[in-house]
Amino acid sequence: MNPFVAIDAQQAVPDRFALVLAASARSRALKAGAEPRVEPKRRATEELALEEIATGAISQKELLPFLPAPAPKRLARPQ
Repeated sequence: MNPFVAIDAQQAVPDRFALVLAASARSRALKAGAEPRVEPKRRATEELALEEIATGAISQKELLPFLPAPAPKRLARPQ
């Protein structure tokens, strides 16, 4: 596997845990018969999933369920 694919995928999903969840969900979908969104060059589904995330074939909208929720805004105490 090309190590730069994982680095590029981290640009799309900075949280490593969320990246693992997103890639594993996409990998399971590929194993279940989903069409690959990048050229499959006899690679494992895990590598295809990471490359799809890295190249932007998976939209940010599709990645939202795997991304951590933004921290709630806190109001400052009145002085």
